[in-house]
Amino acid sequence: MAKKMTAKQAKFFGKKPAGAKKAKGKAKAMPAFLKKKLGK
Repeated sequence: MAKKMTAKQAKFFGKKPAGAKKAKGKAKAMPAFLKKKLGK
């Protein structure tokens, strides 16, 4: 997952580490959206 992370995502997670926890919660709410972004 980290290898597929884009520069934009790396900046977002780097700037807001707390956002990573929120993103995980959003992953459950929007699995399709996350799957498209992660390319899984």
